[in-house]
Amino acid sequence: MMTHNESVREQILESANHIMNNEGVQALRISRIVSECKISKSTFYQHFSSKEELFDNIRDRGEIDLAEIRSMQNRIVAAAVEEFSKHTFQDIDMEDIARAAGITRSSLYRYFSNKEELLVASIHNEQDRRFQTLENLRKESDDPILFFELFMNYFDRYANDPNTSHLYATMIYYSKHNAQVKDGFDRLREYTVKLLQDNLEEGKRRGLYKQEVDSGVYAQMFFSVMSGINIHSPSTFSSVSRQFLEMMNKEIGIKCVKRD
Repeated sequence: MMTHNESVREQILESANHIMNNEGVQALRISRIVSECKISKSTFYQHFSSKEELFDNIRDRGEIDLAEIRSMQNRIVAAAVEEFSKHTFQDIDMEDIARAAGITRSSLYRYFSNKEELLVASIHNEQDRRFQTLENLRKESDDPILFFELFMNYFDRYANDPNTSHLYATMIYYSKHNAQVKDGFDRLREYTVKLLQDNLEEGKRRGLYKQEVDSGVYAQMFFSVMSGINIHSPSTFSSVSRQFLEMMNKEIGIKCVKRD
C-alpha cells in the first residue's frame, strides 16, 4: 500500500502524463499540475525540484517518448530560427513556421503555445550556439594576440550572415522586454567579456600587453564596439573592426595580426 507521499508523487506523474498526452508538452505547467492535483507548489517541489526532473521521471516510466518530443521541438525551433532570421516578429505567422517544419499548425501548438514562446526558444538556441562557438574559440588558441584575431573572425562571420545578424538584433531587442531572453543575453555577454578579460590578463602575464591596462574596462569596450558594428554596420564590419583593433593596439601595446 502506498504511503501518502508516494500517492501524491504518483498523482503528480499521472496528471503530467494526462496533460502531455492530451494537450501536448507546451501545456505542461507546474501551476496547472498543482491545480489539477489540488496541492500547493511547495508540495510539488517536495517531490520534484523542477519541471526538468519531472520530465526525467516521466521518461524513466517509459510512458511518453521524451526523446521524440525533444527531437520535434528541435525541428520546429530550427524552422523558426530560419523564419525569425529573415522576417520581423510581426510579419511571421505560426502557419509559416509549421509549414517550414513540415507539420500542421495544430501539431505545432502541441509543442509551443504561442509565437513569443517559440521566439524565446529560437533565441535560446542561438545563444547556445554562440556559447559553443566561443568555447571552441577559447580552446583553439592560447596565444593572447591571435585570440583577438580569432574573436574578430567570429564576430565578422556572424555580422556578414544576414540571418544570424538579424536574429542577434532581435535578441537584443527582446532582452529589454522578456526576462528569459534577458537572462540568456546577460549570461552570453558576461561570458564573452570574461573571455576577453582573461585573454588580456594572460597577455599582461606574458609581457605582451601593458601592465597598467585595466583588463575589465578594455574587455567591455572591445565587446561593446564589436557588438555595435555587428548591429549597425555589418557590411563594413571587417574594415571598421580592423581599424578599431589597430587603435586599441596603440593603447594596450599589442602587435596587430594581419589577416590572411
